[in-house]
Amino acid sequence: MTIKEVAQKLKLSERTIRSYVERKVIPYIKLQGGSIRFPKDKMDEWLEDSYNAPLEQADKALAENSD
Repeated sequence: MTIKEVAQKLKLSERTIRSYVERKVIPYIKLQGGSIRFPKDKMDEWLEDSYNAPLEQADKALAENSD
């Protein structure tokens, strides 16, 4: 996937996606010519982990507060 495709999928700007790349927030590969690509399988995994992380944190907080 390209930066443009990822930006469209996540409904974010291309600038935000580039910022994620610079900060190594999002999985990507850099091709020989310097182009950046995002492997679809890694993106799907990243999205799932990003979605589930807040849910897991909420579950943990609820468990801690129920004591």
